[in-house]
Amino acid sequence: MPKRSTSLHPALIAVLLILIVVSGVGGLWIAGGTATPAPSYRLVQPARDDLVATIKASGRLEPAQLAELQFRISGVVAEVLVREGDPVRAGDPIARLDTRELVIRRDIASTELEQARISYEQLRAGESQETIAAAEARLNQAQGQLLQTRGAVTAADLGAAEARLAQSQDLLQELEAGPRELDLNQAGEALQQSEIGLQAERDRLSTAKTDAELQMRQTTAELTQAQAHYAQARDQWAFVERTGVDPLNPNVPDPSWRNLRGTRPNEVNEYIRQQYYHAYIEAEAAMHRAEMAVERARINYDFTRQAEISGVELATSRLRDAHNAYEQVNTGATAAQLSAARAAVAGARADLER
Repeated sequence: MPKRSTSLHPALIAVLLILIVVSGVGGLWIAGGTATPAPSYRLVQPARDDLVATIKASGRLEPAQLAELQFRISGVVAEVLVREGDPVRAGDPIARLDTRELVIRRDIASTELEQARISYEQLRAGESQETIAAAEARLNQAQGQLLQTRGAVTAADLGAAEARLAQSQDLLQELEAGPRELDLNQAGEALQQSEIGLQAERDRLSTAKTDAELQMRQTTAELTQAQAHYAQARDQWAFVERTGVDPLNPNVPDPSWRNLRGTRPNEVNEYIRQQYYHAYIEAEAAMHRAEMAVERARINYDFTRQAEISGVELATSRLRDAHNAYEQVNTGATAAQLSAARAAVAGARADLER
């Protein structure tokens, strides 16, 4: 079988040579036609400055002193006696626990102690040593529980419970005993004083209103007179200003006057003219003063009339209160008050027994 020749064809070699030459010439033309940009420079002056470095870190604040406080026994805090930041000394109370549960536990322990003592006595009379030892152990345990719970109830707690019971009993006895004679006398006297005060207040206010009404009527009459004087003075001044003749005496005898009556007009001089003008001005001012007096009298009358209404209502209210107080003292305690007092005594007694 003849071998395949690996030589290239002469025509293919010629084509490759042409492509190489053309590529080289094109590259030179492109390189020659593109302008190379000139390098740019900028002068920088050296300067001295501060270099700031920031460090970020996380953490938490811790108090200078830290103390963990614990009660000797567990329970619910009923009261905190200090606030944050208050100075305290050794032995100062800081908080108190709710002792109600401890009181109940003490009562239970007392009951268990008594039962254990009874059981111990019974077992001691005829039981074995093992049973007696177990009973003694239970007795010791009950005694320890009793001492523990008894320490939670102080003498102050017992005293407070006794005081509440005594107070409740005193109140109940007072309510059950009924009204006292002294209270009845005081309430009756207060009622009588209120009745007298009401009548006295009614008379005083009525008199004040009547005086104010009379004053208003008087000033009204004076205003009417002042208005009449003003009208007269105004007309006289208008007559003088229009005619120049005295309005009170318009004609005087004059034989030389050429008329049948022998009189002439009584012309006023400047002095008489000013007198009529001043009389007109004074009458006008007097009328205005009378108007103001009437207005003041009317305001005073309205005030006294309203004061009478308010004062009588207030005195009546005081009398009503005094009457109710007397009835309450005379009637005594109600059934609801007695029931509440008995319930208070029972509750206080139960607290003391616990």
